[in-house]
Amino acid sequence: MSRQNRERIAALGEKEEKPFDWKAIFERFVREVDAEFRRLGSHGASELAASLYTGSAFVLYGKEREQLNEVSRINEQFREIERQQEELQRGL
Repeated sequence: MSRQNRERIAALGEKEEKPFDWKAIFERFVREVDAEFRRLGSHGASELAASLYTGSAFVLYGKEREQLNEVSRINEQFREIERQQEELQRGL
């Protein structure tokens, strides 16, 4: 084992364990809870608006809406490919 590796291993053993920073942990927790409540509030407002406008409380949210749009786009591309294949088969 080289001298440099031995020094690195020795340095690893000398590191002190730091105590938890409870204040920072609590502040992060509060920020995350606050963000979640804000998100839930905006979703609730969307559901209320949807139920008043359409009579249904079903609302697609962020990721779900994006995924649905992606699936629709892929399905359309697939249909276009099928149409092109049918045209090629008719032409042969």
